[in-house]
Amino acid sequence: MKGKTLIVTPSKFEAEALKELNLKIEICGVGVIEAAIESYRLIKKYKPALIVLTGLAGGYPETGLFPGDIVIASKEVWADSGRKIFQNYAPLPENLGMKKEIEIDKNLLEIFALPEGIKTRIGAMCTVCACSYEKERAKKFSKIYKALAENMEGFAVALAAKKAGICFAEVRAISNLLSDPEAPWDTEKAFNSLRRFWECQSLK
Repeated sequence: MKGKTLIVTPSKFEAEALKELNLKIEICGVGVIEAAIESYRLIKKYKPALIVLTGLAGGYPETGLFPGDIVIASKEVWADSGRKIFQNYAPLPENLGMKKEIEIDKNLLEIFALPEGIKTRIGAMCTVCACSYEKERAKKFSKIYKALAENMEGFAVALAAKKAGICFAEVRAISNLLSDPEAPWDTEKAFNSLRRFWECQSLK
C-alpha cells in the first residue's frame, strides 16, 4: 500500500458492510480522539499518498439529502470547537491559533467515478463530538458552515493527513436525517449506495 491509497472507516460495523468489496480497509476508530490518533498511526505505518475516509453520515435539514445519497467532502469543519452558550456557538479567540477548517484539494474531487442512479453531492461537512439530536442545532451548523452533513471523525483524519503531508478525501453515505433525529437509521440503503460507489472506483 506504500505510496498508494489508504482507505479508513470509523467502525467494525462500517467495515463489515464493505467487506465483500476488493478493498483493503483499516479501522480508524469512532470520534475525534480515536480517529486522529489511529489515522496518524496508520499513515506512518503504510505511508500512503492519499487517505480516504468513508462511512456513514447524518444529513442536515433543508439540504435535500435523503438516506442513500452520497456526499463527497469539499471541506471539513471542526464545528464543536468554540464556546457554547445555550444553543449558540461562538468561535474561540483567533490568537489561540486553533485550526478549524480544512479545505480539500479540488483536484481530488475529480478522481472519483460517480455511480449512475445515486445522487451524489459535493460540499462541506461538519465534525462534531456529539451527534446533533436537536434539529435547531443541526440547522445552525448547516447554515453557519454551509454544510451538507455531519460526522464524528472527518476533521480529525483530515488534520492527521495534513500534518503528515499527504492528501485527504472523504466519502460518506447518508444513513439518517437530522431533521428527524429520532427516526431509525436506514443503514441498508446507505451501505448499498456506499458499496455501489466503491465498486466504481479504480484507486490504487
